[in-house]
Amino acid sequence: MTWIKLLLLYCSYSIGYCRYFDDDSYEIYIYKEEGKITKNKLSTSKNVSSLEIMSTNVPSIEPDSFCAIPNARTIKIIGNEVFPKITKKLFQCTPKLSYLTLDAAADANQEIERNAFTDLTDLTSLRINDVNIPRLGKDMFVGLNLEILNLVGCNITEIDSDSFSGMPNLKEVHLGHNSIRSIKPGTFKSLHHLKELMLNTNEFSEINWDQWDILPSLEVIDFADNPLVKCDVSKIREYFPIIEFFNLGGGFNATQKEAMIEESKRFNVNLTFTNYNTYEVIEE
Repeated sequence: MTWIKLLLLYCSYSIGYCRYFDDDSYEIYIYKEEGKITKNKLSTSKNVSSLEIMSTNVPSIEPDSFCAIPNARTIKIIGNEVFPKITKKLFQCTPKLSYLTLDAAADANQEIERNAFTDLTDLTSLRINDVNIPRLGKDMFVGLNLEILNLVGCNITEIDSDSFSGMPNLKEVHLGHNSIRSIKPGTFKSLHHLKELMLNTNEFSEINWDQWDILPSLEVIDFADNPLVKCDVSKIREYFPIIEFFNLGGGFNATQKEAMIEESKRFNVNLTFTNYNTYEVIEE
């Protein structure tokens, strides 16, 4: 389906509307707004399905602000220099929300309450970028049944082994640009539908198969820009039986790469050694 939008971005106000002609609903677009966000500011007679708050400086937001848009399915809070802490109360009136993005500006020190999303039972896609979340735990995802989870650039150093246990329908997990060194046994054991796992730009020095669980649906896994020096490629097909793309990054020397490629051929595994910093690609 082709979505047609009318973007009123050059009006004299900081709040514009985008119309989706196919279902007669609208997007509220707040750009470079200064000051408090309130329910009254968002109130409109239109059927609002989407809200985007971008590049603002908002010192406070009333907890019932989003009650003005009860039919919202998408909320994006992106690149704001200042934005108050994201709390559970903020989403008390948005039960239909299915797509949520919180992408903080650099050095914004954006905060999120750990149980902020527990009432969003229809949420299928959650993206949190550049927000400080050193530890992932199950408490962050209680009540959620996500299909896509994106936590890029969140300074994650530790992942509790039960973090994803309540979300068996996850299909994509993006954990790039963090500080993860290892995976605890059982972390991915319930993710039988996981197709894509992005672990690029972390601190893995080896792939320790004792820490991994069999992921029967995994097609893509990416370890680019990790300091990897060890991986037993004979185990790949055992743990990821239908894997199509396995990237080990560019940290191995030429001799290691050649030996690993030869070994992988015995198990019908296609390896890629991609270094995103230099755009060097070596593959079987």
